[in-house]
Amino acid sequence: MIGYREAGDRLVDSLTGAPWEDSLIYPILYLYRHHLELELKPLVAYALRNFPGLEVDALERKLADLKKNHDLGSLWNQLEYFYPRCNKGSSLEAQQSFRSLLKELTDQDPTGEAGRYETDVCGNQTLSRLTVVDAATFKAGIHKMSNYLRQIGVGIDLEIEGRREMENEC
Repeated sequence: MIGYREAGDRLVDSLTGAPWEDSLIYPILYLYRHHLELELKPLVAYALRNFPGLEVDALERKLADLKKNHDLGSLWNQLEYFYPRCNKGSSLEAQQSFRSLLKELTDQDPTGEAGRYETDVCGNQTLSRLTVVDAATFKAGIHKMSNYLRQIGVGIDLEIEGRREMENEC
């Protein structure tokens, strides 16, 4: 997971401002977006396995579907659905910032293909609505999003640990 973010960071940190570097937005976007996807999927799977009490068949179907899902917005919605307390302890500002950045990424690359290919299967330019990117700001936003997701993972761990302790006391 972290390797994709680290690779994106190295690309961003190496930028000099030369015009030819504009094409590096494709791998940078891909690396950062894929990093977030790989952060979200295990959180959704973790929540699925530990919270809603789905029957085994339903759980297996949901986990199989999760592997095919590359839509960051959909993954986030699933996390909020299966672990409604995911935003607990976060400020309203942090929650809104996360959702705003996630929406921007999803709008630019809804399926994870735009960062991989300059044109879609119909020959249309991907990232056509993207005009200016401040790579350092983009990097900082990704790091904030990643930290936010890690805090959710810690919250899930603490909740599960608390439940286990309560069960052991009985």
